[in-house]
Amino acid sequence: MAQQLKFGYRHDTTLGWTLDEEEAKIVRLVFDLYVRQERSMEVIAGRLPTNLRPTANSRTWSRRNVQAILGNCEYAGYKETDRGFEHSDLPTIITPELFNEAQQIRLRMTNPSRRHLIKLIDSGSET
Repeated sequence: MAQQLKFGYRHDTTLGWTLDEEEAKIVRLVFDLYVRQERSMEVIAGRLPTNLRPTANSRTWSRRNVQAILGNCEYAGYKETDRGFEHSDLPTIITPELFNEAQQIRLRMTNPSRRHLIKLIDSGSET
């Protein structure tokens, strides 16, 4: 069965999922720009390298691509299930604490009608 490509990772038939260091640097940069440097998703999209495509179908970075990275708990070593959060088999790129900091910022910046979609790893509950 073919594995779905995940930005920041490579799939090897013998090793499984491993880090793609070049893409992992981009993931770290996105979180740093958003959390530490307080940049908007639009500004971040404009600062990312054009030689690394965010998805197989996207040629350029967009707010939506940045939002997808910021909302992906797998980068912090977790996956979301029906029962909440569980540890993922993927190598971590960022800490769960950094992921949660980004979610707190997203909560403040998100339309109240959509806040229920943003979740924190430590509680696994809707906010």
